[in-house]
Amino acid sequence: MESAWDGEGVTVPSRLVRRGAAAWRWMLQPWRSFGLIVALIASFAVPSFMAASADVFRLAAADAITRQAVEDDPGGLDATLMATGRLSVDGVQALEGATRAQLGRVDRLGEPSLTLYVPGADLGLQTPPEEDGAPAETIIGSGARFLARDGAIAALDVVAGDRSVEGLWISEDRSEQLGLGVGDLVVVNDRDPVPIAGVYANLWEGERDPYWDDLPAVVVPSYSSVYGGALFEVVVLPESLLLSLGVDGVARWEAAATETVETYAGLVEHATQLRGIERSYTGSDEMAAAIAEFAGDGGPVPALMTDTFDIRVDVDRVLADLDQPIETTAFAGIVLGLVVTAAGAGFAVRRRAVEMRLLRADGDAWWRFALRAIVQYLPAAVVGGALGVVAGWALIALPGEVDRSRWDVIEFRPIVWTLAAGLLVAAAVTAVAASRLLYTRQAAVAGLRPAWLLPLLGGAVAAWIQVGSAADSGEVDLLVVAFPLVGLLAGVGLVVFAARWLMRRVHRTGGSLPPALFFAWRRITSAEAGAVLLSAAMGVALGLIVFTTTLVDSLERATDAKTTAVVGGQTQAQLYFPYDGELPETTTIVRSQRTRLTIGGGVVAVRAIDLDTYADAVTWDPLFGGSAEQVVEALRTPVAADVAVVVAGDRSIPTGGGFGITTVMSYEIVGTVDSAPLVSEAHPTIIVRWDQMIDVARNRHEAQRPPDVDRDDWAATFRSPFVGARRVVVSQLNEEALQVFLAENDADVREFTTVADRERLAATRAAQWAFGHLGLLAAVAGLAAIGTMLFYLSEQRTARRISSMMSRRMGMRPLADAAAEVMELLGLVVIAYAAGASTAVLIAHRVFDRFEPDRRVPPDVGLQTSWPLLLAIAALGVGVVVIAALVNHRIAARRSYGEVLRDV
Repeated sequence: MESAWDGEGVTVPSRLVRRGAAAWRWMLQPWRSFGLIVALIASFAVPSFMAASADVFRLAAADAITRQAVEDDPGGLDATLMATGRLSVDGVQALEGATRAQLGRVDRLGEPSLTLYVPGADLGLQTPPEEDGAPAETIIGSGARFLARDGAIAALDVVAGDRSVEGLWISEDRSEQLGLGVGDLVVVNDRDPVPIAGVYANLWEGERDPYWDDLPAVVVPSYSSVYGGALFEVVVLPESLLLSLGVDGVARWEAAATETVETYAGLVEHATQLRGIERSYTGSDEMAAAIAEFAGDGGPVPALMTDTFDIRVDVDRVLADLDQPIETTAFAGIVLGLVVTAAGAGFAVRRRAVEMRLLRADGDAWWRFALRAIVQYLPAAVVGGALGVVAGWALIALPGEVDRSRWDVIEFRPIVWTLAAGLLVAAAVTAVAASRLLYTRQAAVAGLRPAWLLPLLGGAVAAWIQVGSAADSGEVDLLVVAFPLVGLLAGVGLVVFAARWLMRRVHRTGGSLPPALFFAWRRITSAEAGAVLLSAAMGVALGLIVFTTTLVDSLERATDAKTTAVVGGQTQAQLYFPYDGELPETTTIVRSQRTRLTIGGGVVAVRAIDLDTYADAVTWDPLFGGSAEQVVEALRTPVAADVAVVVAGDRSIPTGGGFGITTVMSYEIVGTVDSAPLVSEAHPTIIVRWDQMIDVARNRHEAQRPPDVDRDDWAATFRSPFVGARRVVVSQLNEEALQVFLAENDADVREFTTVADRERLAATRAAQWAFGHLGLLAAVAGLAAIGTMLFYLSEQRTARRISSMMSRRMGMRPLADAAAEVMELLGLVVIAYAAGASTAVLIAHRVFDRFEPDRRVPPDVGLQTSWPLLLAIAALGVGVVVIAALVNHRIAARRSYGEVLRDV
């Protein structure tokens, strides 16, 4: 069958083929330009990168915070199951079998150990009846906790007795008190008489087997100053003997974690498996029957004790604070990526302006251009989306922050929607730009600048006010994340356009400048809108980098300073009672108290230090002002008053006065520091010499001695001014080493605090992670700006070749021509960096005031601007610009004069 004619001498199939070939050539045209290919792919890779990085970054944050939380609580993954009921052979065996089966289902738990004990002091010893049928008489003061556990008897320090005898083991103190010795018969709970198998050394004094350090505190006696001995007594006996007594007690199964948790998913799995133990109380027939056998019908169910649930709550709380900021930052990054997509589409339109003008003049409607753009950019969107996902995964997962096999964490649906939105944006830009190519004037485009700059300035001012008004809130919300983005766009845009306006005002000056500098100046002042936008884009990118790095570094610095002020060293221990024994190296004791001070009518905190050990034991942060050695030397200064003091903190203290509790001592200020270890959060703090205060108090006490009282007898009545002071041990040792030393020297420790403990309390982790994610956005923006600069150079290459050839024919040396191009781009970068860095530091100051940790703890830590960091960022930008300019100049210089004119 022959083809129909179209009236112009061409068959219909031929016409379709020709139109298809023309359309195919149209679609392939952009891919013949390497720069355009890179621009299109990058424009779609940026938004997909931000969409993918949000999920990966959230996972990385969850895993990192989980690891930190687990490290802060080494025994937090352990589990203990404690049940209360009748201690009988059948009941304990039934519950033990069911409990071991349930604990065995938790992958990370080892083999549990069983402890049986009778709590309280309700169970006591009785004397055997002298006659049959006569009741046994209770031995007064014999109430104790009865303990049965594998290895307990073997871990006792035997004073007298035989471990092969099945009987009771009592402490040396209780043996002397009750007059009971080895071999004596006693009765427990009206049962048959049992012998005292042995007497063991008191567990609460001297050295003991490390076995007792691993047992729960509820079964290990401790010293009590009230009783002058053990707070409670423990009778150790074999398990079979305890089960034969038929008493109510506690069965405790302890299972330690055999491996740690490295990921948030692992923590959730561990917590879920532990929750499965609680569900087994009713879900498992074996467990339910065992509980009924042990505790009786309707009796209490076992209690599961572990820190795992608390750890997960802490991690979830931080992640909840992070979730919204990460989503906000990702959304901002997607918006930025879509802007880059729009810029890439505009760049493609500009590269094909001649073709589009012809098509527009031929009557093509805007929707044709939009459809062409969608089909044309679809391969770029697919390739760019894939690269964005891979880049988002590689930047976070490959360094080892997350499990590299967890691709399932990425939600691909938002990425697909993002790419679809990018295609629509590119199509809209192409359609609008192509339909206006014949009519849009440059003046109209220039008039649009205030239209978008003024709303940005208004939004930045409103955000500035709102962030300041919420300065007491540490929550990272939408406003806080949007503030630096809006502020940088407004600030950089204002500075760039102001600089452009000023430079245009002096456009014709500079005739006496060297040729290279003159050419650079004229090119900058006559730069088109693309160069201005390039400078603004680089300013925003560099500003974001400066903002995030400065803010995160300042938050970490402030946390370190505040932690040092509270803890004092690596480890702090508070003692119940005075301790005058030896101390390990790099350790000191600070006597801390508040006195009835006459200074300003307020209560002043006093920190009395030991000059010989203080400087080596404390961590002195540079923000404190001075040094520990300077404080020690200042306190050695002879003074006319009773004592010399160094004032710590920003509280005003008069130069003269007196302080004390029972005795007022005069003082003289010999130095001031901004802060110091153990500085008070709410009160003025002074540092004094401990020995100087003791000497003054002794001299005054001696001066009040009656004539008829012996000197030694009177000295015995001396009362130290630090009787009620709190003893704080500050050390550079870790907690374990300090704990062992103090235990070996019988120091009664109330609590330990470490730097890690205090840093865990800092409410800045969510902020640091959130702004760290914003740093990813800054890095992407920086890459986009560099790419824009390279495309700008590529677009201007033909014009630069003509300019270069003309300048050479006018006598300019090739080196001067290259220097002119380098200085031109450097001028744009300098303007961009000055605008971005100054605006970023200003915004960072505003945001930092909202997140400063522990504001009541001096010193008052402000934003720490790292000048080396700012110089490094500037040097990196300059280096990239210089290299790009020289490469572009070298490419342009390869063409001869005739070849350049032929291309024109």
